[in-house]
Amino acid sequence: METSHVVSDFVLAAVGFFVFFKYLVKLDTLSTILWESFILSIAIAAILGGIRYAGYVQAGEGSVFFQKLAATVGALGLLAASYQLVSGKAINRIVGYLTIGIGFVLLAFTEFMDFNAIRNYVVLLCLPLVAVLGVWAFVKGKSMIGLFLIGGVVFAATAVFAPQHLTNSTDGIDAYHYLLAIAVLCFGLAASKQPKIK
Repeated sequence: METSHVVSDFVLAAVGFFVFFKYLVKLDTLSTILWESFILSIAIAAILGGIRYAGYVQAGEGSVFFQKLAATVGALGLLAASYQLVSGKAINRIVGYLTIGIGFVLLAFTEFMDFNAIRNYVVLLCLPLVAVLGVWAFVKGKSMIGLFLIGGVVFAATAVFAPQHLTNSTDGIDAYHYLLAIAVLCFGLAASKQPKIK
């Protein structure tokens, strides 16, 4: 049992579920789906990861699947949700669900056709675009939304790259979980600023 990893994974999961129940369930159905495709995928991956580190190794496969889900379906959902948030205009339902559908197609490619690079490109494209939307939010006078979106991107990127520079890989895994938890909280706080979209 790797106690520190269990704790950090469960902290990440707790933050994800807190964000979902505190902020996301209050939104309209499409908005909730777009945000949760990223945030709940991370939360479920973290729970399964924690179970894996607790000694039930089989849970690791489920954790990896939900990580892939967050990096494809979730990344596109996050981008679409952020655009809707900053623009203040409701995304057409067909476009919204098509975005989710494209994410699942990309997930299928990465799962069954060994195109793992696609997943990395999706994240590398979507997160910078979310940061650009954060800057746009500042331009539109929505400074809190801009701050939370940019903060979410910064902490998500730091979660990926900073642990590589730690000499202790164990500390790197925990740092990844805690930094990603902060990113999830930032995105949740951004979502909390979404007005009623009709």
